[in-house]
Amino acid sequence: MMRKIKIAFICYYSNEELRRILHQRIPWWEKYGRKLMHISPPKLSDHGVWNENAIKEFEAYEDIEVSVILPQKFISKKEVQFELRGIHYYVFRDEDSYFSSRVKRMFCRRKKKEYHQNREIIKSLLKEVTPDIVHVVGAENAFYSLSLLDVPSSVPTIIQLQTLINDPGFFQNYFMSADSYKYATEIERRILQKSTYIATRARKYINVIKESIKSDATFLDFSLALNEPVNIEKRQTTYTFVYFAKIIAKAVDYAIESFAIAHKKHPEITLDVIGSCPPDLMKSLKNRIHELGIQDFVIFEGELPTHADVIKQIRKSRFALLPVKISLTTGTIREAMANGLPVVTSDTGELGTQQLNKDKECVLLSAKGDHEAMAENMMKLLESPETERKLIQNASERAANLRTNAQVVSEWVETYRTIIKN
Repeated sequence: MMRKIKIAFICYYSNEELRRILHQRIPWWEKYGRKLMHISPPKLSDHGVWNENAIKEFEAYEDIEVSVILPQKFISKKEVQFELRGIHYYVFRDEDSYFSSRVKRMFCRRKKKEYHQNREIIKSLLKEVTPDIVHVVGAENAFYSLSLLDVPSSVPTIIQLQTLINDPGFFQNYFMSADSYKYATEIERRILQKSTYIATRARKYINVIKESIKSDATFLDFSLALNEPVNIEKRQTTYTFVYFAKIIAKAVDYAIESFAIAHKKHPEITLDVIGSCPPDLMKSLKNRIHELGIQDFVIFEGELPTHADVIKQIRKSRFALLPVKISLTTGTIREAMANGLPVVTSDTGELGTQQLNKDKECVLLSAKGDHEAMAENMMKLLESPETERKLIQNASERAANLRTNAQVVSEWVETYRTIIKN
């Protein structure tokens, strides 16, 4: 019998099926306590769709045994193990979800959290799984990525980047405190230095890592499983533009400023905003929207439960307004392109969004942070049906020709096989 290659895939994602299996729910006392304090309750919603996509593709491989190690909040048991379509799942309660941990975090300003409890659980699970390779997705998520530091040196490790916090432009363009940023960069550096392989296709990230973190790093040309099915069927629209992200703090302020400029010339346009937002930022956003006089034209949907709900909602808009601050490109741009929404976004250079226009113009680009230029591109779409038609056609063709999730994961699997042979 053929020996299977054993992969421990450590990541963070959620979907409706997983929440149902785990019986996840917000405790009544938490809902009640938050209501008394006028704090919105947390939501159980989809996230990390690229990890879900990859795991689905693993199901096709008979020579690969995948064990998904997955922290989750609001599960009734400390650990839950099950098998689903040939994939082994090891789900455990994230230490940040314990009431005592959250109270301690409220009153203790300790910044250097090491997640010892999560790490001990993952270390124990790795002993049980005995993997040939440990593949961690998301260095920035310290609550599980720190576990890579505990993997024995005899086991090859892959850290796959979703972003790079040590990118010099990250702090200036993201909603986080200086202390939080310092902590996050230190954690990320430790993880990158310890890993056997670093997986990313972003040349910018590779250069930063080589120059300032790990000069002798070995890189793998991996991408995330971000492919979306193309659907450009004619649709009824309610809104003009949509801005969407898992956490809208990424660049919603740029979207609002650009929208306000375009709104002066086209006072009928609307902006639908989808995604979660820290309360402090939401307050400042609403104040700014009132200052700009566009409060009746910007709609906040909040965080929607499932990825399907998000796609359904973005299809209610005619165009996508997706400025970028820190990423080279985003999954939301791909999602909009695949769903027939012409995209207005930022120019992040030849390694970023310029790649989308390499063969044909698929998105409208403006200099990062140039709200006037972005508003001009918005008005170009509003005033030129031919531009709208061309972008829909070109973007859908590009989306259809992007590497499928099956192709992405097949490249991972071939790399696993090569690592094991060596």
